[in-house]
Amino acid sequence: MTRQPEVVYRARFWFDPRSGVCLWGADTATVEAFNYPIDTRRLPLTDNLRYALDALIAIFNTSIDWDYPPDPSPWSAEQWQRWCQSGDELLILLRAELGASWEINDERNLDHGNLPGTG
Repeated sequence: MTRQPEVVYRARFWFDPRSGVCLWGADTATVEAFNYPIDTRRLPLTDNLRYALDALIAIFNTSIDWDYPPDPSPWSAEQWQRWCQSGDELLILLRAELGASWEINDERNLDHGNLPGTG
């Protein structure tokens, strides 16, 4: 019988404008090891995935009207859908590269049928 490795670290996957990160420690062990905002440079990730996550974070920052942030996003529904799809794809790769010792919860709270800019 093969024993499954125990989850050692837990993180939340979501985006906070201008934070520069998309992973957040979700429990004490993870925060103690990596801090609450998790710098992907401290994780065993390929450079390609790290660069792709950084790019997705930078793109997300353009979804805000920085002249007046409470205003609706300047993005079209198609831009939101492309960004969401990219996030979905990168989350799959992130989970695969980190492996079974990590649990990554998707907390983007996206309802793909009710994205900003679609109403």
